[in-house]
Amino acid sequence: MRRTSLQALLAAALLTALLPQAYALWSEVQLTPKHLAFDNLTFTIKTKEVEKLTGFEVTVTPKAGKKLSPFLAARLSIASADTFVGTVPVEEKRAEDGSVRYWFRVSPKFLSNSRFDFDAGNYVEVKGKPPHPKFEQIMGGSSYWFFLRDFAALARP
Repeated sequence: MRRTSLQALLAAALLTALLPQAYALWSEVQLTPKHLAFDNLTFTIKTKEVEKLTGFEVTVTPKAGKKLSPFLAARLSIASADTFVGTVPVEEKRAEDGSVRYWFRVSPKFLSNSRFDFDAGNYVEVKGKPPHPKFEQIMGGSSYWFFLRDFAALARP
């Protein structure tokens, strides 16, 4: 038993020493009205009042020459000051310019404690038949989020 543990430790040390590059598992960034560009991404968050609800349109655009990950996820967590309602996925709409857009509406009574999260998973391109490359998700990625209240004040009817 002791010998197996030592062998496993040595194998892990050797593997770590031979890896060409190390990756963080996940990074997390809070978006604010003054801070909407991070890494290779720019976020545009528009709000407006629609039928007594606050509508949000979130667009994520990669910098010129960059691509969005093919492994994206977005979710909306709804809560009031004293009640957590739930978390739901938000459907994405990919545009030809490489950006992705999300759209949702929320009742004003839930704006103060609710948030939107956007995740972009790390990936590698693996061989595929041109012009259709194949992608494989690897460990890690980036998560960006914001409180709805930070952008709801910008809503106009």
